[in-house]
Amino acid sequence: MSNQQNISIGIDLGTTNSSIAINNNGNIEIVKKAGGVEYTPSVFGFNKAGNKEVGQKAYDSFYKSPSEEDTKNYKPEIKRLMGTSESFYFERSDTKMGPEEISAEILKSLKEDLLRKYPDFNTVSAVITVPAAFSVLQSEATKRAGNLAGFKHVVLLQEPIAAAVAYGFTNIKNENWLIYDLGGGTFDVALV
Repeated sequence: MSNQQNISIGIDLGTTNSSIAINNNGNIEIVKKAGGVEYTPSVFGFNKAGNKEVGQKAYDSFYKSPSEEDTKNYKPEIKRLMGTSESFYFERSDTKMGPEEISAEILKSLKEDLLRKYPDFNTVSAVITVPAAFSVLQSEATKRAGNLAGFKHVVLLQEPIAAAVAYGFTNIKNENWLIYDLGGGTFDVALV
């Protein structure tokens, strides 16, 4: 990534919830949704009108008294299927999508939240965290999802390493750390 600016966007593309943070001139900020919520449920689907839905509305449609039609038109926990060739048919839109495309919709939603608050923020590059146990196929699928979401440059960082780096920004002591990542889909541990 020669001649590129520092990457100022960090994304946790989670199994159950996702969030986006930025480095805005040295101030680290989790970009909140309307209402002050710091995360987006990692659920995607199509509503009754055939329009795309991501986040809380999609979550509510899938988990809170869903009809049989709703369960066929929403997909949660897509991260578990990254790197596979599985695809999902959404009846309401007559659309077939794979895990990368669905993940890209979640990433686009996070990017839209950022651009709503900071319309001129540079969204060319992003760091996306992945579980420590992600295979090469899963990692490459995550990169492609980032590209599909409009991030030209995507750098992957293992989740427990990201936690250690974040702590290291403010810690000046020479210490050993045991980092636990209690995620919705994985549980990772790293010794730093």
